[in-house]
Amino acid sequence: MDKKRGLIVLLLGIFIIISSINFIMMINLGSLDVAKMITGSGLVGTVSLFVEGGVGRINILVPENKTYSFDSPGTYLVELNVSADFEADEWEYSLYDVRHGVANVSNVTFTPNTTFAAVRWQNNITVYAKVTDYPWSSNSTVFFVDVPVSAPILAAIDDEMYVCEGEQFGYNFNATDVDEDALSFDISPRNPFYAVQTTTSGYTTKLARLYSKRITKANAGGIDAGSNSAIYIISVNDNYNSTSYVDTKDVNITVIEINNDPTFSNIGARTVYLIGENSTFLETALVSDVEDGAQTDGNLTFNLTYSNGSSFDLFEINSTNGTMVYTPTSGDTGVYNLEVCVNDTGIANPHTGISANCSQDGSASSVCDSFSLTVTNANRAPTIDDYSPTDLELSVTGTSTTAFSVTASDSDGTIPDVEWYVDGVLKETDEGNSTTAYSYSFGCGVSGAHTVTVNATDGLADATLQWNMSVSEVVCAVDEGRGGGGGGGGGLGRKLVCREEWGCNNWQICQNTKRSLDAGFLSPEDYFYFKEICAQHNYDERFCGFQTTACFDLNDCNNTLYKKPKPAEMRICYFTEAPNCDDGITNCHSGSCELLVDCGGPCEPCPTCSDGIQNQGEDNVDCGGPCPFPCEVERPLRLSRILIISLLVLLLGLVVFIIYKVVKIVYFRWWGRGRGKGKV
Repeated sequence: MDKKRGLIVLLLGIFIIISSINFIMMINLGSLDVAKMITGSGLVGTVSLFVEGGVGRINILVPENKTYSFDSPGTYLVELNVSADFEADEWEYSLYDVRHGVANVSNVTFTPNTTFAAVRWQNNITVYAKVTDYPWSSNSTVFFVDVPVSAPILAAIDDEMYVCEGEQFGYNFNATDVDEDALSFDISPRNPFYAVQTTTSGYTTKLARLYSKRITKANAGGIDAGSNSAIYIISVNDNYNSTSYVDTKDVNITVIEINNDPTFSNIGARTVYLIGENSTFLETALVSDVEDGAQTDGNLTFNLTYSNGSSFDLFEINSTNGTMVYTPTSGDTGVYNLEVCVNDTGIANPHTGISANCSQDGSASSVCDSFSLTVTNANRAPTIDDYSPTDLELSVTGTSTTAFSVTASDSDGTIPDVEWYVDGVLKETDEGNSTTAYSYSFGCGVSGAHTVTVNATDGLADATLQWNMSVSEVVCAVDEGRGGGGGGGGGLGRKLVCREEWGCNNWQICQNTKRSLDAGFLSPEDYFYFKEICAQHNYDERFCGFQTTACFDLNDCNNTLYKKPKPAEMRICYFTEAPNCDDGITNCHSGSCELLVDCGGPCEPCPTCSDGIQNQGEDNVDCGGPCPFPCEVERPLRLSRILIISLLVLLLGLVVFIIYKVVKIVYFRWWGRGRGKGKV
């Protein structure tokens, strides 16, 4: 009996040792895993299709013509169980993505009873089989892969952004949505910044851009503020019915104040007589400056220099207000070239990043204007001595560029100012050159009789020349970007088109349509229109409301006919007496609008997949549930594998030790008993 027990113990020990070694090897090789099984109710069905020319029929047992549900986006492994009524030598399958109308994979070799990666939404799988030297047989089935709705995700966005006064801000970013929903982008608060979707990339990525109007001094905090920083919330919304999800990103946008140069009103050529009328030169340098005001405010500094040399000064300029007064004497006849300069004071508190972002340091700037002064006994008018084209009657096409030039002189020695006019509108003034040039293109869509006029003046007397232009219309080409038509400096060849970029302020608080009609704030036409729309949404008169906004063209195109339609500035809304963050409605109040029901905007932030909080049905922090990121599988720590192996080794050693002891005891008892019997 002891011998039999010993043998059983020995075999059990050997079994334990072998099992332990096998278990350790499985862990080391990483082959121990948990397979995720797809289960569904109903009987297993068979879809069969006999293909003429093949050697038999193929049966697709799985996948069936039904919906397969998965917990989250990722790889959708579906079983592929097939059979045939013949002995196939080769098997292949092709998968067609019905939603996108593309072949996902084609002619993939496989062995029956395996798995394959399906695509989301509707799939059409075709299975092929053949016997060598015979045609292929095939069969196909359609099935659906269902995945819960996921939240959109904003791509990386800079935490800090800078824009300089006078610029138009632009910043590109994007968001992805695995559900391929139509996304809407926003920034809060709006004005001067707006978020606009620009285009798409692939099926899941939407590209967007932050735009702004031309940034003003007020946006930068006002004069001498230096800068103005504020936290803005960039958001994306998938607009998925009642289960919408959002993602948000807080960014700090700093508007940097710059020092604007003073602006001069040109003085131009001037002439004074020694005696009589026009014998006193009285001129004020008209200047305006965004930061320091006009010449009368006393914040600007003026100085006057002569090209003849600093020692030859006929008169001075008032350094505070830019006024010049001069009455010539008999020895002053001649032509004098002068330059007036004005200096502002700069910015009192320039931002530390002004040099890196705005191409200036905010210090004082100087602007100058040159002019000529002729002192004479008897003024003579300038003359136009040469000009081009020599033909004053021209026929041109609208998009052609015509180059004009004149040479003007003055017998008194003055270099006349030359002014260029198109259809009576001053386009350009040239100073200090006897020969000047100007180019102009009327642009596409322009025709008829037009004029280009040049005027040479010494400040008192003029010489004028005019070209009469017969313009033939050229039909405008397709939009080629932003720009204006016509102009000097060589012309454009053809008219570029400015396309609007609309930005709208936040929607105002919802107003009741009936009350607004009774108060005269809403026209009867709008009232009945909104009432009809409300009825379609099952809002009765108590809850039928409307709200307004204001939309702006951020590109300032000033087109008579819009190239991009202007967004609607009125819409219906669900009216409630006192909108707040607890009314269960997505509405606008307190100066901004909620992103989702009672969150975002004036309310607490909406839950997102990037807020570091486990919320909105997530399986863990910002993963699983509505988030497109799967949570990491909870696996033992690396140390735990080592610990398990160590424990198993110790256990194995203990088992060996126990087996050794048991075998020893049994052996000696049996052997000793046997030997004892022999001696007896």
